[in-house]
Amino acid sequence: MKLPPKLVAIHWTDAFDSSNGWINVKEYKPTPQYVITAGYVWEDCLPGHISLTTSWCTADENSNEAVDVGMVTHIPKGMVNKIVELTSPDFSSVDLTAYEETNQTEQHHSMPLSPALDYPPYEAKVQRATNHLKVRRR
Repeated sequence: MKLPPKLVAIHWTDAFDSSNGWINVKEYKPTPQYVITAGYVWEDCLPGHISLTTSWCTADENSNEAVDVGMVTHIPKGMVNKIVELTSPDFSSVDLTAYEETNQTEQHHSMPLSPALDYPPYEAKVQRATNHLKVRRR
């Protein structure tokens, strides 16, 4: 995948099914499922589809070729209503040396597995972190 790929928002109609169980044929009113998915276009990934990825990895910071991608969504072209090209962020303006993690805390909560069944409590570990990314202005 050549970098940088186009960043787009795809408006499409998803396939859907009814709720489970018996449905009265006179009362049933299906509602189409309209979806908007944003991501980077992975050209020629799957025939008949528009493939989007949310992230990619390169061999090094100077590479213009992706070696791995993440979170790929394949949308059948026949389900696409419209495609809006978005402005891709300028990654060269991000100062990665200024990245820092702050306010990292851990909390433990004890709660019943199911209050209705009166199971014994279990320990849930919750971690909260606020990350700050400093961006240089040109």
